[in-house]
Amino acid sequence: MNDLSQDFAAFVTPVALSIPVASIWYLLRLHPNHDLKAERQLTDQGISVYVPKEQKTMMARRFHRKVKKTVAIFPGTMFVPDFEADIGRLKRYASGVGGFVRYNGEALKVRPRAMEEIRRFEAKQNRDPERRRFKPAQQVRIVDGPFALFEGPIEKLDKDYRLSVLIQWLGCLSPIQFDEEQVEAV
Repeated sequence: MNDLSQDFAAFVTPVALSIPVASIWYLLRLHPNHDLKAERQLTDQGISVYVPKEQKTMMARRFHRKVKKTVAIFPGTMFVPDFEADIGRLKRYASGVGGFVRYNGEALKVRPRAMEEIRRFEAKQNRDPERRRFKPAQQVRIVDGPFALFEGPIEKLDKDYRLSVLIQWLGCLSPIQFDEEQVEAV
C-alpha cells in the first residue's frame, strides 16, 4: 500500500502572468485594402492590434450571388496599444502599414473610453438579425429620451434594430421610433 506522505514534494507557488493593459491607443494609417491582412500578419507575430470589423452581405462579382464578407468598419485604419507603438517594428512585420495618423504634429491618441465606445459600436454592427430582443405587439416602456416612462405596444421592427412603438399622445395613438436600447419589456 502506498503512503501518501511519501508522494508529497512541496507547495507550488502560482505564477502570475502579467497581461499588459493599454493606457492609451494610437491610430495607425494603412494602405488601401490592407486592413485585415496587416492585422492578421501582426497578430501572427504576437503583436496586439485592433481593427473593428463587421459582416456585410455583398454581391459576388464572379458568381452573381450574395456572400457574407468581413470588412473593416473604418477602412485604412488600425488601433495600436501604447505598449506596441513601435512603427519600425510594425512596418517590419506587416505590409501596408503607412504610419501614425498625426494631429498637430504628434501621433493621434485615442483614450480607453473612446475605445470602449468603438468596441460597443462594433458589437452593435455585428448583431445577429435573427435574434431580436422584442417582438411585434409586445408591451414596452420607454427608458430614454423625451418619452421616458411612456408605455405602449410595438407596432413594427426594422432591420436597423429600431422599433416603432404606439404611444398615447395628444389623444391618439402615435407611432414613435426608438432604438432597442431606449426601451425595456414591461
